[in-house]
Amino acid sequence: MRWGSRQATDRDRRSGVSLDQTRTTAPALRCQNLYRFFRAGEDETLALQGVNLTLEPGELVAVVGPSQSGKSTLLSCLCGLDEPSGGTAGWPGSGSATSRRPSARG
Repeated sequence: MRWGSRQATDRDRRSGVSLDQTRTTAPALRCQNLYRFFRAGEDETLALQGVNLTLEPGELVAVVGPSQSGKSTLLSCLCGLDEPSGGTAGWPGSGSATSRRPSARG
């Protein structure tokens, strides 16, 4: 799904709801090109790289993956407990988004 748009689902079709009757609101949560680096001395670890996510109001998701894959880091950046190293994260229209450019050494 794209931001502000909605496609009819099978459940919508079964219930008789048309696209005109569905909500087309702004997303509840959005992140774009999210990066998070951790530095310890000269060592640098990339925890998140270019993550894009849009959650619509009422949508439920599960964040799954192997150990040390960045799940907790992503959730911390999305809820504001941790500041991303780059990209934007937050609730559209609330002023809670953070925007920076990635600064990892190349």
